[in-house]
Amino acid sequence: MKNVTGLDLTKLNCGAHGTLGFLTEATIKLAPKPEIEQTLAIPRVDQARAVEAMTGALGSPFGVSAAAWLPAGMGADFSRALLRLEGFEDSVAYRAGRLTELLAEFGEIQPLTGAASSALWRAIRDAKFIAEPRDRAVWRVSLALSEAHAFVGRLAGTALAHYPDWAAASSGSPRMKAKSRRPRSAGRWRLPGDMRR
Repeated sequence: MKNVTGLDLTKLNCGAHGTLGFLTEATIKLAPKPEIEQTLAIPRVDQARAVEAMTGALGSPFGVSAAAWLPAGMGADFSRALLRLEGFEDSVAYRAGRLTELLAEFGEIQPLTGAASSALWRAIRDAKFIAEPRDRAVWRVSLALSEAHAFVGRLAGTALAHYPDWAAASSGSPRMKAKSRRPRSAGRWRLPGDMRR
């Protein structure tokens, strides 16, 4: 019943149907707040190409904590693939350099640091770019990274605006509704009112 992170609490009282048992001691591991955050932006890439770049980055050993693709008009006049790195300053600098080399085929990579990087990821988390008009529903959909582009295509004219974002399974990000060993996708779409019923 033990996995690499410790005991699986859902199986701790196996057979008791959740009615019996006491926890007399618990140890909780907390991760420190990252020293710095840096975002690598790949400008002017379409969604299919951005998914290719983000898949490579999230599958690399360089600890990408989140990734997103924003179409033109969402925070900039051009589309962007975004990759967030967090941690100690030396580590982030090294990983940013290696990712820049790894993703060179996708074009110029622009770094974004400090408050600007944090504000951008807050806006992505809060769906700020599609928050208006308020009378429309915002749906959050969780699906595999490889299925995101096809899913958006199947929505056709139903989605008024969308952007996919991903968080690595190890990041512990609350933006993900489902976690797995592979990166998963949570897409946000602004949908017409009749889709809410």
